Amino acid sequence: GATGEETSKEVERVLKPFLQRKITTVKNIAMEGVKISRVYPKSLRIFGGMQGAISFIEKSEPYTDAKITLATSDDEKFEAKVGEISQNDFIPRLWAGRRVDYLLGQIQKNGERKEWVDEIISLSKKFTFITPYTAFLAAPRAVLRPRVIQPSDPKLIIDAPGAVRVVAELPWGEQIVAKKNAKTGFWEARFLVPQNVKDGEYQCNLIITDKNGAQWQQKQKFVIDTKPPEIKADIKPKKIHPGEVAILKVYAPQDTRTILAKTPDGKTIELHYDSKLAASTAKWSIPDIPAGKYKIRFVATDFAGNQTETESEIEIVK
Repeated sequence: GATGEETSKEVERVLKPFLQRKITTVKNIAMEGVKISRVYPKSLRIFGGMQGAISFIEKSEPYTDAKITLATSDDEKFEAKVGEISQNDFIPRLWAGRRVDYLLGQIQKNGERKEWVDEIISLSKKFTFITPYTAFLAAPRAVLRPRVIQPSDPKLIIDAPGAVRVVAELPWGEQIVAKKNAKTGFWEARFLVPQNVKDGEYQCNLIITDKNGAQWQQKQKFVIDTKPPEIKADIKPKKIHPGEVAILKVYAPQDTRTILAKTPDGKTIELHYDSKLAASTAKWSIPDIPAGKYKIRFVATDFAGNQTETESEIEIVK
């Protein structure tokens, strides 16, 4: 057989030409007269002289002589004509595969959502490829709700259609037989969080049994969260007249579920997230109340049910 030195030289001979090639990153893709979306992969890195594939959705069908332009991280541009659509009939399946990979990544990071699972199943059936959700289509699947829980309210709610028995194995060794709620149709498992368990993401194993006695195991992630969200509130303008409109603004972390403002006239206003401002906002029409300084109380609740409050002052002048 070959010696270690001979093997090393052979590996170097094969790989060195590739490693010495320039790496190019595609940072933008555009098509003449057509809006595109859902581009996969988000960033394509390839060695010079090698091929790569980017797939995306077009809002309308382009002309065959329309130009498609790629821009790289080195400020280089490459152009080509679209060509006949019939010559590229493999692309929809390529895009579907990339879309499924993206959705599976989102589920791995954020937990299952029904719309993501439904789309994965729909695409895999249409283009006939296997995914974790279609390899065993007969298996009863489960969705864990809520994904974020509070130790003071330790209950897992499990949506497992078709199941006759659900057992939850928790990461600290406890095993619980879930009970089905006749009103909601969901399975519920109550438990106690040990004192030594810290905040963070954990994984439980669900053992699901169907009416025929078949069993499946499925892992689901959940988050233990005991810390209330830290928020910062602001009101603009600080001085205002009755009949005018004040802008209420709250900066809060991503795991904040709701933010409510309690105004001096007894109203409760819900704030909604504004991506442009990177904050949750609402408008308050100033009522005809006596002039003076008032405090507005803001209450924020996260997905685990933790709450925090803060106040901000506004002065009404006449």
